[in-house]
Amino acid sequence: MEFKRKRDKISDNVGKTIMTLFVLVIVGYILPFRYALYCFPISILIIFIRNNLRFTFSNQIYVKLFSTFVFVYLLLYMALSVSPYLNIQEFKWSHPSWKPQQAEILDLEPHHFEGLKSDGFSYVDIAYQTVTNGKEYNHSQEFSLKRYFPCWENKNINQKKQETLLIAEQMLVSNSVVTLVNAKNPQQAILFLPISYFDLRSSIFYQVLSSFTILTAFCFIILLILIYLMTKRMAKRKASEELYKKLMRNKKEAAP
Repeated sequence: MEFKRKRDKISDNVGKTIMTLFVLVIVGYILPFRYALYCFPISILIIFIRNNLRFTFSNQIYVKLFSTFVFVYLLLYMALSVSPYLNIQEFKWSHPSWKPQQAEILDLEPHHFEGLKSDGFSYVDIAYQTVTNGKEYNHSQEFSLKRYFPCWENKNINQKKQETLLIAEQMLVSNSVVTLVNAKNPQQAILFLPISYFDLRSSIFYQVLSSFTILTAFCFIILLILIYLMTKRMAKRKASEELYKKLMRNKKEAAP
């Protein structure tokens, strides 16, 4: 019986570990897998510290590990999403063979993604050319610049596309662009635009925040209406009580 209990416990732990790895693979398929590789050991370290430097396999530990991993992953993803500079530095660190190189911009083409239940975003594809060892290589960078717009802006798709295109052109004129080329394979290259420390408009979190602002304002208005109705109801109730007391007082005075 003791052997069977230990065997079942080991099988259960192995199964949970496999499920955890499976979740990591799924997350890595949807989003950059290297982000998951960063967050997983950090999550284990956090759980290890919070658990008094002990790590025991249990249902509670797996739940804590999963929730901590999700939190750390979202935090990292948000930081890289709103900071082009951090995004560039992370790519350089994870791709040491990719080196900065000058690029000649060939063409810019604006597009607009409708989205599922939102206004989507506008973006610019950039065609550019690099030269390595005297040989020219043509590249295309999709979604080089994305721009989310607040839901209260009354702009059509063409206006959003043209505004995004104009911003991209201004960034290129000011040389706010970084191009990295794989030294082992010059046919591979990536272009970063913009390169600022902070750019919320390029992140989906901007749309989330703008929607949250509208939702907060709506809730505040509803709260004011409820307070007004409750105050009015309490005033009527107080007036009714005063009228009742007055009638009772008059009745007692009129009594012989």
